[in-house]
Amino acid sequence: MSKILVFADSNVFIFALRGGMLNPARLVFHLSREKKIELATSTYVLKEVREALVEAAEERGFSSDYFISDFDNLVKHSGIQFVANPDDSDVAYCNKNIGHAADAPVLAAARKWSADILLTDNAKHFTKEVERRANIMIVRPSDFSRFIQMRTIIVKEF
Repeated sequence: MSKILVFADSNVFIFALRGGMLNPARLVFHLSREKKIELATSTYVLKEVREALVEAAEERGFSSDYFISDFDNLVKHSGIQFVANPDDSDVAYCNKNIGHAADAPVLAAARKWSADILLTDNAKHFTKEVERRANIMIVRPSDFSRFIQMRTIIVKEF
């Protein structure tokens, strides 16, 4: 059985950092670390996560060092691959599909890597219509474990 190529959006990292061990987003990083899936993201997404962590810390009057340290450890130990940011023409093409400039680089990077799944909790912009137009499966972290279980069952039966 070939490994599923999963591209993680910034909110997947945030949810994994906020949740406990049974958090569905954390499962993704565990599966990557165990080499059950191939997980990737782009430097654009990493920058988004860092900015969100710094902003969250500042809003709460904390130093961002703790949040950034947790994030760095998650990335370091997850076996994640880093995809180069897409070029401007790819982003412009994806912006026509998604209609949200901040998410177009995420969609373009996932497509550039030929991801099987774009993992995101952003249902507002990553809709079924975007999934159809971009020809990439969009899955929420909360649905990912069910997806993996179904794929395992289907592959074993055939």
